[in-house]
Amino acid sequence: MKLIIFLVAIFQMLLLTACSPLALVNLTSASGHYEKHSDLAYGELNRQKLDIYLPSESDAHHDENKVLIIFFYGGSWDSGSKDKYKFVASSLTKQGYKVAIPDYRVYPEVKYPSFVEDAALAVAWLQETKIMQGIERVYLMGHSAGAQIAGLLASDEKYLENVGVNSEYLSGFIGIAGPYNFLPLRSNKLKNIFPENIRSSSQPIHYIEGNEVPFLLLHGRDDGIVVPENSISLADKITEEKGDVTLRLYNATGHVKIMKPFISGPNTTTRTVQDIQQFIESHK
Repeated sequence: MKLIIFLVAIFQMLLLTACSPLALVNLTSASGHYEKHSDLAYGELNRQKLDIYLPSESDAHHDENKVLIIFFYGGSWDSGSKDKYKFVASSLTKQGYKVAIPDYRVYPEVKYPSFVEDAALAVAWLQETKIMQGIERVYLMGHSAGAQIAGLLASDEKYLENVGVNSEYLSGFIGIAGPYNFLPLRSNKLKNIFPENIRSSSQPIHYIEGNEVPFLLLHGRDDGIVVPENSISLADKITEEKGDVTLRLYNATGHVKIMKPFISGPNTTTRTVQDIQQFIESHK
C-alpha cells in the first residue's frame, strides 16, 4: 500500500509539471495483456505518429474488443508525448478495448488549429488501416488540452470532413478535465497559441447543436488548472440543445488526481475508469 501511495505521488508530480517522462508509472503498468504497434506514421511529419495497443485475444471480451478508444493526451498544447501514456492504454486494454494514442504537433512549432488538424488526420488513418478491421465503435477521449482537441473533432464536423471521415464513424466523446469554454485568455502563451482572429472557433461549446455523438464529461470539483465550469457549461449547453450528455463531478479531485484510477485501479472517490466503462456499455 505504501508503494502505491508513493508511486501515485510521483505520478501526480510528473503529470502536473510535464517536465519528465512518466517512466515510474509506466514501469508499474502491466504490459503482458496487450500487443503494441509503435510509431505508426499517420502523416509525413515527425510528430504525426501514433501507437496502437491491441488486447490479447485471451483477455479481450467479445464485445469490448470491437471498441477503439483514441486517446489524446494533454500538455497545454505545447508539450506531451504518446510514450508517457502507456499506463492509460494498459488500463483500458485490460477491459478489452483497443487503444490508439497519437502524437500531434505542438506550440511553438504550430499554433491552433494545426494540432486539431493532426488529430483529425490520425482518426482518418485509423479508419483506413487494416489493423483496425472489425472495429464497430470508436470513442474519442482526451485529458486536459487533449480533451479540447478531441472535443472539437466531436463537435465541429469540418475537421473530420476535411480528411474524408463521416461524423457517423464516431460513437462518443469522453472528456476528462477538458477546457471547452475557456475564453477570455489571460496567459500570453495561450494568446500566441490561439490567434485572436480565429480564437473563438477554438471553443467546443460554440458548435453544440444537439445532434452530436453522446458526450461523457468527467471533472474534479477541485481542479484549479482547468476549472470544472468548463464541463458544467458544456453539459448545460448540450442539455439545452436536447443532446446526449453525461456529467460526472468528483469531490476532492483535481486536475491530476482524476487520472489516478488508470494506475491504481478502482477507488471510492474518483470513478474515472468505471464511469468510462459504464458510458461505453450504455451506448452500444
